[in-house]
Amino acid sequence: MGSDQTFGRLPQTVASLNMPAQTEEMVPAVLIAVFVSNIVTAAMAECRAGPTVSGAMAEGGTSRIFQLANAKQRYMVAGLHIEKPIVMPTGEFVLHTVAEPDRYDRIPVIVSSGGTNLQEDWLKRGRAIIYGRSLTQTCLNTLRKAEDVARAANRGWWRKNTVFRSDRPGDISLRQGRFAVVSGRILSVGDRKRRLYLNFGQNWAEDFTVSVAKTGAGRFTGSMDELIAAQGRWVEIRGLVEMARGPLIRLFHASQIRFLDGPEVLR
Repeated sequence: MGSDQTFGRLPQTVASLNMPAQTEEMVPAVLIAVFVSNIVTAAMAECRAGPTVSGAMAEGGTSRIFQLANAKQRYMVAGLHIEKPIVMPTGEFVLHTVAEPDRYDRIPVIVSSGGTNLQEDWLKRGRAIIYGRSLTQTCLNTLRKAEDVARAANRGWWRKNTVFRSDRPGDISLRQGRFAVVSGRILSVGDRKRRLYLNFGQNWAEDFTVSVAKTGAGRFTGSMDELIAAQGRWVEIRGLVEMARGPLIRLFHASQIRFLDGPEVLR
């Protein structure tokens, strides 16, 4: 692998925010975190585009399912991967709908209170990482800045978990059935009639691969053209690890892939 590989390190989004090239090595992570945090707070309104409802949080709810007091509708915190359900805080909240109810009648929402956004707060503290098909690209870009705060400070999820190298499929295989983040270079793209394959190694039977459906309920909801043209790009992939001879992650939505090179880094 080339020396410019940045496995497990903060993506170039933070390193590129009008800072000199040596910033990542010379400035303490906490200063980077504060810098990005200021940007995130001002832009968080981009995630609040849907219908809203407000009220007091009912007791006993978690990030996976909660209700407002004296109401029957069930909600879930949108756009995050959380390994263990987080108990919802008490108080008055505004819920911003971002998608239709799921099969359990839970409405995915962005949660805010008193000018503070719950998703932003949890991401900055490393209590969760981004994962969700219901996010617009603008909202996703904003949440990534919040996530970068925790990455820069090595907090929470980023302190406890490894970002796996795509050229070490044996390590990735150990995460079978669990969530993982994998970083590496796409060596080739296999464009089939119903499916796209992003290959990270020469031996497709053993190396790490990303599978992207073009049709059906599990089809990729992001830009397929961008993926087709992704050969040679450095990316970060996140999702559930499966074994299909070699380790594999299925790509369903744009929050699962982050380009680490090129103009997309600054989107």
